[in-house]
Amino acid sequence: MSTETFSTAAILNAIVALDSEITRERDMLDDRELDEEEQEAEEDSLNELQSAFKEFVTAYENRRQQDKNLPPLTDVLGAEPALIAT
Repeated sequence: MSTETFSTAAILNAIVALDSEITRERDMLDDRELDEEEQEAEEDSLNELQSAFKEFVTAYENRRQQDKNLPPLTDVLGAEPALIAT
């Protein structure tokens, strides 16, 4: 993903939105009883969201290396998401 065309604000907004959506999807998967096909589809969707999240996190961290004035993601999200460590 070329991040040169995305503003830092756009990257941060994507990270925050994806973080919220991943949390919502995980909660939904935990709370609902799905048949095997539905479960697999939901897990695939969650995996795609997590992949996108990781790409945006990488893009933001690359920006932070260039611009030391950008805050760490823990400040932006209020906590360190588990996906950053994985």
